[in-house]
Amino acid sequence: MYALWQAIRYEAPFQDQATDNTRLPQTKSIDDAGTTLRPFYKDAHQGVPWTSSMIQKSGAEPGPTVFDYNYHYPELPIELSGPRKQKEMASYVLKQVHQLYGPPTDESLVDTPKVPERILPPKHIVQDGKFRREWLIFVRVRKYLIPGNFFILFFLGEPGDDPHGWILNENRVGSIDTFKSSTDICGNCAGQEEADQLLSGGVDITNALYARLTGTGHTLDDQAEVEKWLAKNLKWRILKNDGTELMDEELQRNPENLFVGVKSFVLLYPTDDLPIDGDKFQSIPKIIDEKVHLGVTEPQKDHGGLRRQDPY
Repeated sequence: MYALWQAIRYEAPFQDQATDNTRLPQTKSIDDAGTTLRPFYKDAHQGVPWTSSMIQKSGAEPGPTVFDYNYHYPELPIELSGPRKQKEMASYVLKQVHQLYGPPTDESLVDTPKVPERILPPKHIVQDGKFRREWLIFVRVRKYLIPGNFFILFFLGEPGDDPHGWILNENRVGSIDTFKSSTDICGNCAGQEEADQLLSGGVDITNALYARLTGTGHTLDDQAEVEKWLAKNLKWRILKNDGTELMDEELQRNPENLFVGVKSFVLLYPTDDLPIDGDKFQSIPKIIDEKVHLGVTEPQKDHGGLRRQDPY
């Protein structure tokens, strides 16, 4: 994902990460251009770890890309990796991302979203574009909440009582997994645990939600009705590495162990006519009317659901 992002934002330098993009509380340490990128070292003796500032180019010259360090991915054609081809690469990647992750059916798109007129894009964009309200679960959890890895599984419907059946449950719509090793064999992990590192992530439930709403008379843009539906049907469970469930009592030992929130926003999707710059696919979908839906998660506040008084 980073390689795809860098191909599109090839002129963007590293920016300090004071908060994550889910609007959750600040982590206990802030990544900046001088943060060490262990376990990647600049020298053969592993004495000097890489930092982002070491690979930034100066002046008006475009910044480095993954290709400068011999990283190649099938989604990024090698013939577009050379100098002065950054715009062509960005155009190609944007088109591929839209084809792979865009709406699976035009029926979920609308000509004009249900938002205040003052926040709509210019009229020619509204006339030529298509919109859809996207729905996203966002999470912040203490990475070292328990020893060993764990998985946060999300369901639109009942998950069942048997943890062994959760992974293949037909109602599961996504998961967020930790990735860590025991601190006795991973010095980097020991530092992360000491810093009480926080893990954040998101699960896009738009397509799954659209499928569930079919036949109910509601659309993705009906925020109040969808919020009520999600408050009743959105469930999550935490699965330990040993196959057992992390219980609420363990979560409640620290009020900052877990935050699960839901937000939605309206996204302008590219069409055959928009947004095209000449023969190139250049424009990035526009986000408007972003909202956090506390009514979905507050009923599950004892299970990590985001509450009105929580920072976000």
